[in-house]
Amino acid sequence: VLSIDVGGGFGDASVITKVSRTRFGTVLVECLGEHQVETPALASTVANYRASSRAIEEVWDVDGIGLSAMQARAPDPAQRKALGVIKFHGNDVPVKSPTLYYNRRSEAYALWRDLLNQNQCWYVGNPMYIQKIKREMHAQIWANADACKGKVRLEKKDKIKKNLNGESPNIVDSIAMGVWRVATMPAVGNEIKDHKDFIKSLNRTHNTKRWF
Repeated sequence: VLSIDVGGGFGDASVITKVSRTRFGTVLVECLGEHQVETPALASTVANYRASSRAIEEVWDVDGIGLSAMQARAPDPAQRKALGVIKFHGNDVPVKSPTLYYNRRSEAYALWRDLLNQNQCWYVGNPMYIQKIKREMHAQIWANADACKGKVRLEKKDKIKKNLNGESPNIVDSIAMGVWRVATMPAVGNEIKDHKDFIKSLNRTHNTKRWF
């Protein structure tokens, strides 16, 4: 799955991440890049990544300007369905556990957290993103249960941005969306068969390691 968090420009980059699941259930994450491009160019960039990868779907953050970016990629709903272009609304109802999670964004981060705690999620991409990922992960805040009807909820994005000096956590948002899709989609029979197969497909200059 390719996961695209659309940035607002002016230093707020769009992030494209590849998230895969092995037949053993392990989830592999590779940050493909940050891109300071306008909507039409971003759609073209995603199409190029899609063509060169084994991704079967694309998950787009459609909150804010992300909707227009996704529509530039595939303007017609029937075309989006055929391409496997999925919309991600952070405030939508959770897919797996609507009684546990407050919204879909909270569900995405919670599923990622659970996989990390189980040592079932590995970062296999360019190590230059590790420090950025750590910084953005540590900025996440879980809301008080009393403020969200007893459900698990991340604080609103504005509060999280304050922990990042006003920056948006685009990289981890992209990862969380991709992990969410992989964790909630049914098995389709074409998961990566072995961790080593995936590593062979990566640039040899990249390092394979656990998150931190």
